This record gives sequence, structure tokens and C-alpha cells, in this order.
Amino acid sequence: MLTRKVTPTAALPEPNELTDPPDTPAPQKPSEPESLALIALRIDQLKGCCPCVHARHAELVELGASAERIAFVAAWREAPCYTESERLALALAEACSHPAATGLASSVGTHSA
Repeated sequence: MLTRKVTPTAALPEPNELTDPPDTPAPQKPSEPESLALIALRIDQLKGCCPCVHARHAELVELGASAERIAFVAAWREAPCYTESERLALALAEACSHPAATGLASSVGTHSA
């Protein structure tokens, strides 16, 4: 006689079905290529490379980034449209682009000795 294996968790709803109202759309999470392009745009701005900024802007538009996210990348600290991980990456990009201004150069020097 064959017995059927029962999985108790198979009947449970997905976790988001328990917390999200059924008519509420899931929040849009930016794609990884969009986040990387935003960070590259900020680096291009810091370098002062107009053709680079123009090309990166076109890339972001093609990726579907909102006009708000593209326009506010220079003021990302005050803009509410970036995720925490994007904020960390933007801070690191700025620190690496201007190491003397951020104190990164001195801290790297002390750790490398």
C-alpha cells in the first residue's frame, strides 16, 4: 500500500500574503542595473565629464529610471527616493572619488602601514 507524503507547510500562505492587503501593489524596487547606473552618474558628475553625464542619463532613461531619481542624484542625501543600499553605495563612490576631501586617504594610509 502506498502512502502519500504530506507536507504541512504546503497549505500555508506566502508571508507577503499575510501582511499585504490583497489590492496593494508591491513597492517598486529599483533594478540592480538602474542602481549601478545612478552611482556611475554620480561619479561622472563628480569628475565633471559632460559627455559621460549625458550618456549615463540616456542609459538611465532607457532603463526606466524615474526623472526624480535621475535629477536628485546630486542631492541624494536629502532625496527620499533612494534605498539604504543605494545611499551607502553613493557615499562610498563619493569617498573614493574625492579621498582627500573625505579623509579616506588618511584612513587608508593608516591601515596599509
